[in-house]
Amino acid sequence: MIEIPGGPLPDDAVAGHETLYSQSQTLGPDGRPRLTAEGGVRFGRPAVYPLTRNDLTAMTRRRPDLDGRAFDIVEFPFDLDPLPGRRQYARADYVVTVTTAGVVARSLWPADVSGPADVDRARIFSVGADLAFAGRADPDGPTFRYRDLEPVITTRGLGQSLFGWAFHAPPGHPLATSSRRVFALLERAHDEPELTGTLFVSTHVHRRTLPSAGPIEAHTRTRPFRLDTAYGTFTLAEPA
Repeated sequence: MIEIPGGPLPDDAVAGHETLYSQSQTLGPDGRPRLTAEGGVRFGRPAVYPLTRNDLTAMTRRRPDLDGRAFDIVEFPFDLDPLPGRRQYARADYVVTVTTAGVVARSLWPADVSGPADVDRARIFSVGADLAFAGRADPDGPTFRYRDLEPVITTRGLGQSLFGWAFHAPPGHPLATSSRRVFALLERAHDEPELTGTLFVSTHVHRRTLPSAGPIEAHTRTRPFRLDTAYGTFTLAEPA
């Protein structure tokens, strides 16, 4: 069983850092809206777990629509920087866009985690015969177990090349800043092991001294990436 650790990312697992900026209603000297640094994001290096034909059921291996296709479980880790003073995160959206032609997310995990029962269901998971994540162990294929998992989590983009997860703070509590590790089961052409795309994070920040003002929206720049699924090498580039 593959353990998914909790806590902040180790420094040697961080591929890059991005500041979360909010946009002011007032204009700066250059005539553009002023940007205010609200927090930050540490992007971790993805881990790749290729699925071999032995990981698929005999019935799945006979499917003609899977000829020439390959499947990878990709873990995307990230942390939010702790906020100073009386501010806290209320929501964070982690968005992946894969620009390599023909790549889609067949399944996303965690998916729709809203309470304790969903946490118990989602804590241990594997890939089922239908090539989708399922909340159970697999005696023959890779099985994962979260050490730390908190609601509320929703997903979007199933079956698409743009997909993501939204993390919502539980009522009356701030959003935890670490232990953010999410998984996508990606389908690609067998002879195209290199994936290119972008990563983006947006957040809602609450200032507890001004609760009536509502949340502040802050986001990162869109960061291009390159991931070689054959060797697991990952590069996070500066925006063009």
